[in-house]
Amino acid sequence: MVVLDVLSKVIKYCRRYGFGWGSDIGERHAFKVRDLALKIFDDTRKIHGMDGYEKNLLEFASLLHDIGRYRSDENHHIESRNMILESRKLREILAPNDIKIIAWTTFFHRKKPNPLKYSDEEWNSIKSDRKIFDIIIRLASILRIADALDYSLSQIVENIDIKYMENRLVFQIHAKGDADIEVAKAYEKAELFKEIFNINIDFIQI
Repeated sequence: MVVLDVLSKVIKYCRRYGFGWGSDIGERHAFKVRDLALKIFDDTRKIHGMDGYEKNLLEFASLLHDIGRYRSDENHHIESRNMILESRKLREILAPNDIKIIAWTTFFHRKKPNPLKYSDEEWNSIKSDRKIFDIIIRLASILRIADALDYSLSQIVENIDIKYMENRLVFQIHAKGDADIEVAKAYEKAELFKEIFNINIDFIQI
């Protein structure tokens, strides 16, 4: 099945639940987070070393990351993971390992828990598969930053450019207004990326 066909079915599944929010706000947020996540992915390829397969999974996880709000706002990261793992519709279009990666990437899209320290029976089992574990933590580190950059749900951040400066990444943020809250949240949620890749990050509004 071609990726575009899978993507259309993932979007259809998300719309069934209002992207978790039950309104157009959720859809606009999901697509903005998707766009930002893919831009971060492309601009940091030299650092994370992932390719097209992982990029597709990041796209799906970005669209699905808030789906759990349909069940619970407070624990939506848990419910997002559970809904993805339980979904018959998603099992029809995605391989088991792909679903596992997407589900756990959404689980770790919030500032906490830290996947490097988190422990439960299922996650500990995933840790034993180093390839899948590495994909999840890398995708989650990107998704966290992208989600933070639309914290106000207003799509105030229009685009980003990422520059390399020695052992530092500089995110140049192009916004249509005051994005101070997005910048502050991005600093908070960039900690996982910094820890995994041992690199410093700055966010500058242009």
